Amino acid sequence: MTLQRILPSTVAYSVVLIAIGIWGLAQFAFIAIWVPGIQPAALRAPMMIACSLISLLAGAGLLWPRYQSTAARMLLGFFLVWLIWCKGPALARSPADLAVWESLGETAVLTAAAWTLARTSHDTGAKWLDSAAGPRILYGLALIAFGASHLAYVTLTATLVPAWLPWHAAWVYLTAATYVAAGIALAGGRFLRTATALSALQMTLFGLLIWLPRVAAGGRDMDTMNEAAISFALAASGWVIAEAIGRDCAHPDS
Repeated sequence: MTLQRILPSTVAYSVVLIAIGIWGLAQFAFIAIWVPGIQPAALRAPMMIACSLISLLAGAGLLWPRYQSTAARMLLGFFLVWLIWCKGPALARSPADLAVWESLGETAVLTAAAWTLARTSHDTGAKWLDSAAGPRILYGLALIAFGASHLAYVTLTATLVPAWLPWHAAWVYLTAATYVAAGIALAGGRFLRTATALSALQMTLFGLLIWLPRVAAGGRDMDTMNEAAISFALAASGWVIAEAIGRDCAHPDS
């Protein structure tokens, strides 16, 4: 693999990870995709450092063709551990809380992107790791969780819609329906290019229309910054998956 073959989506995904890693080390805190951190308390400090270093090193590795496969696998393994260790207990405690499912879905989207990069960067020889269906289904299930969360918190989500757009609640229902429809399509293996492209575009627009203006207007509190970082991380992840699915659809036998 040569440097020229690193795709724009991979660059965006890598840059977001590197930025989160640097920010986490500077703040010495669980940042963005690593919120809320882990228990027990005795492990929080070393894990804060570990999460930031994983983001920084894996993000840099994805930009270096020689180490891209290793970086993708390292990131995938860490995200899988994070799903079980960090997000799993919250789900076990509150399985009916859709906010918990949304948080789980955020990590699942990043995991699906890392899985996609691990699969496409090198022939691993492991059937599950080389599966095209695995990351697609995981991504689709996460989108369904996002849509359900939108519907469960319509009033709260409507406050995020830019003031210049009319019918705030209608936008919440529309984006929720788009998420759910795309998730069902991906999990079912239908309309793959359309579903991934539209879902990635929707997440990109969330970052550009909601969170970027808030940060530009001086919203530098930790909650706003974390949400902005998560939004762009999800968007980059979506485009990684969309580009891989586009290649698979164009060359089904490759």
